[in-house]
Amino acid sequence: MGPLPAPPHVFSIDSGQLVYARFAIEEGWAPRLLERVASAIPAGILASADLGVRVLDAEGLEALVRDLVGRASGPIERASLIVPDAWLRLTFLDTEALPVAEDPRLEVLRWKMNRLLPFKVEELRIDAQEVDRLTTESAAVRTAIGFAREDLVAAIEKAFSAAKVELGLVTNRSSGLLAALAETVDEESLSVVVLVEESHYTLIAARRGQPVLYRYKALESDLSQNVVGEGVLRDLRLTRGFLAERVGDAEVEAVELVSEPAQRVRWQEWLRSGLGHDVRFHEFAGAGEDGETSALMGAMIGAVRQEIL
Repeated sequence: MGPLPAPPHVFSIDSGQLVYARFAIEEGWAPRLLERVASAIPAGILASADLGVRVLDAEGLEALVRDLVGRASGPIERASLIVPDAWLRLTFLDTEALPVAEDPRLEVLRWKMNRLLPFKVEELRIDAQEVDRLTTESAAVRTAIGFAREDLVAAIEKAFSAAKVELGLVTNRSSGLLAALAETVDEESLSVVVLVEESHYTLIAARRGQPVLYRYKALESDLSQNVVGEGVLRDLRLTRGFLAERVGDAEVEAVELVSEPAQRVRWQEWLRSGLGHDVRFHEFAGAGEDGETSALMGAMIGAVRQEIL
């Protein structure tokens, strides 16, 4: 991956804005925000699509990235990138032994993913990592797979390359938050992070620094809160049952909620009822400055942690 950025540089992109942040590393690896620059993404550059968005105006995106990089206080050669969970999601496959060589291994995984995903697998960029099996009864190999639209990832990479920035780590917000909160729980226990945003929520559970479960669920804005709550509770109880059955030797130590303040009471009740566990809230240093959300700031801090450690 080459030398790590020093100090770390992180970009974030979503449908509304492109953000750059530069951090200093304090004692004990704690990142401290030094600089933040942001640009709104004009209409016509991105458009809604299956699995997030697609790029309508590649030249416009390249110009936007070049402008933001030029407004930074110093040169940026290499950086991490945070994208929404709507654009980059995770799934898991339990299989028998996989080919060692990367291309045959990805070919096997793509074939198996065709039966799992409602997307055209041949149009996806995938990244696979072997993780611990959940139980001794599990298949020989368990693989965590990140997937996103190939055309979207390629267009973003091209835009940053045109600005002379090499992208290293590319991750989604929930995975960044998981990394940011890693030191708050014992690694032998299960940690659960729930990210609530306007249109969806994401639940990711991990043990020993590895994801064991990932759920992305849309939230219907035209439904009443009672109806939304019934659906959330149903999904949470299924999640609780899965964790108890498949990871029964590990206790849930913490359920961490990252959301806007107005959503916290409601989601605390749903999570406590659905998962049967107390909930902790997190605010990250720098959240609230210039309209930054706690979720995005936490994800950026997590990206820094992943690059440094």
